[in-house]
Amino acid sequence: MRDISARGYATAIAFSCDVAANWTRLHQGEGQKITAVRPLKGFDLALALRWTGTFWSITTMLPFRTIGTLPLLYQKVEAA
Repeated sequence: MRDISARGYATAIAFSCDVAANWTRLHQGEGQKITAVRPLKGFDLALALRWTGTFWSITTMLPFRTIGTLPLLYQKVEAA
């Protein structure tokens, strides 16, 4: 929680809602996980997500300096 609050989020829910609403990249995570990434102030804010068969669940939420080692699945591009 200390890493999340250092980025200006009061709660884990606030962090996860912001990343879920503003992600720009999806990366292949470990196993069958997908990682949603929101770049912010030099960090990659990340949610590791796992499909349960019924819904997506958050397994991990962390800010990283870079998450570039995970294979990129999708990147949002702004319209011209």
